Amino acid sequence: MAHYNIVLLTYLLTYDIMLLFDAGLSDPYVVVELQPCHLFPDQQPQQTSVVKRTLNPAFNETFSLYVVTYSRSRSRVRPYAGDANFCDQ
Repeated sequence: MAHYNIVLLTYLLTYDIMLLFDAGLSDPYVVVELQPCHLFPDQQPQQTSVVKRTLNPAFNETFSLYVVTYSRSRSRVRPYAGDANFCDQ
């Protein structure tokens, strides 16, 4: 039996981001995805905007994740952070 849910996830602030390379600042963003991916084939990962030159970004963004769950399945929301400078190299 399937259950349909909407998960609202808001990213407000992040503090003291670890530098990925020695440039002093970062251009961070956060990607959110539902896992395991085979249970959510229609749900694409969502990304915040990039906040330039900071280690303490204020994102203040909300994501709507549409989740179909089954009685015995387990799912999770997986956030991870990236640096736009690092990914471009």
